[in-house]
Amino acid sequence: MKDKFYVDVLNEKLFNIYEGEIVYQSQEELIPIYSKIILQNSPYPQILLNTDIPMSLKVGMDSFPHGYGIRTMKNHMMNISGSECSYNEDILEGFTMYLNGIKTDDKEVDEVVFFIMNCSHIGLTIYEETEYEFVHDDWLIKFKFRPDKNIENHYDNLRKNRGNEITHVGSISKRDKTCFNTEEIEEILFILEWYLSFCSAQSVSIPIQIGFKNESKVWENYVIKDNTMKHFQDSYGWVPKGGVDAFNKFFSNVATKLKQELWKDVLQIALNWYLEIKGNGMIENKIISTQIALEQLAWTYLVNQEQMLDKEGYKKLRATDILKLFCYQLNISKEIIYERLLDEDIVKKYQKDGVFMFVDFRNNLVHPDKKMNVHQLDVNTQAIVYEQGVYFLERALTGIFGYEGKYRKKMY
Repeated sequence: MKDKFYVDVLNEKLFNIYEGEIVYQSQEELIPIYSKIILQNSPYPQILLNTDIPMSLKVGMDSFPHGYGIRTMKNHMMNISGSECSYNEDILEGFTMYLNGIKTDDKEVDEVVFFIMNCSHIGLTIYEETEYEFVHDDWLIKFKFRPDKNIENHYDNLRKNRGNEITHVGSISKRDKTCFNTEEIEEILFILEWYLSFCSAQSVSIPIQIGFKNESKVWENYVIKDNTMKHFQDSYGWVPKGGVDAFNKFFSNVATKLKQELWKDVLQIALNWYLEIKGNGMIENKIISTQIALEQLAWTYLVNQEQMLDKEGYKKLRATDILKLFCYQLNISKEIIYERLLDEDIVKKYQKDGVFMFVDFRNNLVHPDKKMNVHQLDVNTQAIVYEQGVYFLERALTGIFGYEGKYRKKMY
């Protein structure tokens, strides 16, 4: 990988996208003006176009900037999500535009390098380094921890600051080294973001992509996922430490499933629930969200994919029976995973059945009864029920993808 290139770019203010003349054009006028475009990563990622040079407009102030065509000298295409302007009588004194994305025209390239934000150090201890390598169809993806930082210090700072930072750098190319159009990578990068987010238990993004042909830069793309990026959290995923071979190989399984129309939208929704569950928040809400995610997966798997049940048959079953059937089909153990940490009366009540315990606990959150007020349960019991739900959800997702490997040992 191009270590020198990555280090040089990371040290030369990677987030400065453009600085120079931008032309604002309407039917009445054409205004060239000096502006800056930056990718700001704190307090959350956003792309900003800033101008603080006064402008006199021939049309009404309320038509700016939406009544104008906007282009840089590099002919960037922009996706504008909003703007803020400051006025003094008939003078526009300055403005900020918020962009969801900015890119140059799609081009033929032989490699796209990218920068990953908020990805965990998957499958490794903080003292280990490696180059991850994914192969799917005719694509080859390589990435590794950024070469200009110390791993332990970088993640310590991320946890303390609860920030957003580039953690990894990588590249995507064809396995046979042939050229491709940059339009072609949109789907595979979406899959890569999904996979890294699921395996990191973090909201991972790839906001910066730079295309090369014959070692020359010919294309750039900066993109922000509006309202989906969250700061780095001190969370942990399901991938075990001890090597990345299984993690590398499993990517192709995930990519294949995410391309299927039946699963693409469902898996994105399930990932959103999973990231919310693994983040900060009330544990009661997390348990309810876990049940929702499991029900969506169970419906798609049992009714739509396997066609074991029709819609009416599914609706007649209790949530406990649906989850038990779902677990059985995916070979997921339904036993209470932290039985030794629970009071004996709770284990006896649920007869060591983790599905029964989880669903009953969730039901009492939504419909409390007099026999079991869940708010009176101690924090440790709530945490164990929560972990039981996470166990089912992680095993369900990996089972749908056909995973047969090991899992990370939990903290209990």
